[in-house]
Amino acid sequence: MAYTETYLDWNATAPARPEAAAAMSAALARCGNPSSVHRWGRAGRQMVERAREAVAALLVGVDPSNVIFVSGGTEANHLALLGAGRQRVLVSAVEHDSVRHAVPGSETIPVIAMALSRSTSSTGFLAADSAAGTGLGDVCE
Repeated sequence: MAYTETYLDWNATAPARPEAAAAMSAALARCGNPSSVHRWGRAGRQMVERAREAVAALLVGVDPSNVIFVSGGTEANHLALLGAGRQRVLVSAVEHDSVRHAVPGSETIPVIAMALSRSTSSTGFLAADSAAGTGLGDVCE
């Protein structure tokens, strides 16, 4: 009997869509620092700005100047948490270290239940522990 392997560890990496791989390949084949003022740098900047506009066009009501490209998950998590300017940051106890340790003064919410929605296998629900003084209503505010 032949077995089919399925890759399930999408936490660290996932296959790139063919369109994304082609765009990255084209960008990597060029040289030019987009922050430089020479011809190659300006061409690189134009490429980045076109990509920013393309992403913004896919998101309803988003101005291209609000699209920020990051190098990976940890950088994105830190930007979201540290750039939010919040006085209070709540983090679930099951978050990745890059989230849990991004804000030293964050409050950890104990997780007492986790379930997957039957309608979509990628939707999760985490409930806060009301015995710890943090009810789900407190978290949503």
